Amino acid sequence: TTSTIADLLGSSLLAAIDTIMYYDATLTDLPQEDRWLMYSPDAPNNVQTLLELPTGRGFWFKMKDEAFSYSAPLAAGLPSTPRPILFTFSGLFLEPGTVPPTYPVVPGWNLIGFHSEHVLPVTTALQSLESPQRVWASLYQYENVIKFELDEDPEIFLGGFSRVLADDSMEPGKGYWAFIVEEGVIVP
Repeated sequence: TTSTIADLLGSSLLAAIDTIMYYDATLTDLPQEDRWLMYSPDAPNNVQTLLELPTGRGFWFKMKDEAFSYSAPLAAGLPSTPRPILFTFSGLFLEPGTVPPTYPVVPGWNLIGFHSEHVLPVTTALQSLESPQRVWASLYQYENVIKFELDEDPEIFLGGFSRVLADDSMEPGKGYWAFIVEEGVIVP
């Protein structure tokens, strides 16, 4: 089941969003640069191409700069850090008698979500792309991290990709770029 973007986000969060984007790799009849679906609260309805936020997809939320407030630096020499804007999307919970969803992937880069309530090893989360032979070649996630733990130097990494290896884990709430070498289906 899917919900409209306005229903999910509400007016205060919509006011902070510049664009939401999804790369639909399954639109293979279009050039790669034209496979992006976009939603912008400030754009007219007739130009919106992303109308819903279904499960199993990874989305890019670009926020307006003025939407953030900044805290003082966590330590000398570190930059001021933006305070997070929280958004929770619970996705699809399986009900008795409901058939679980599946998500097609095609050769090349696919922007995927992670449909689970628990952290899982990559090879478990992508089991349907592992058997009878592995059809995914690479997995990346976008990192936007501020870690501040007692007795440790703060870690601030605001924006960049990190490679996710087969023996790493996938986490609910994160989107991933997956390079697929052969058409397949992700089965959560």
